[in-house]
Amino acid sequence: MIQGVAVEFDWDEGNLKKLTTRFSITELEDFFQQDLSVFPDYVHSKIEPRLIAVGLGPKHRFMFVCYTVRRDKIRLISARYMRKKEYLRYEKFKKEEL
Repeated sequence: MIQGVAVEFDWDEGNLKKLTTRFSITELEDFFQQDLSVFPDYVHSKIEPRLIAVGLGPKHRFMFVCYTVRRDKIRLISARYMRKKEYLRYEKFKKEEL
């Protein structure tokens, strides 16, 4: 859950087709019902601010989700399982953060 706020989604038709090749809409929406690690995506934020969320997805595998917020709704851009190298980097970051 993002900072204890009820989450609504803005489903873009083009992105929806791409996103649902790997995950169902329910899986993507459920992803945001947990405590997530959220980071700004400075590299891809040229037109609008983008964020990256990391958390557990289906099958208890870590997911990497890129999104933006428009009119107080989450608009997903991409979602995928983290690669092993990314997961190891994330775990190292989390340990250093403590």
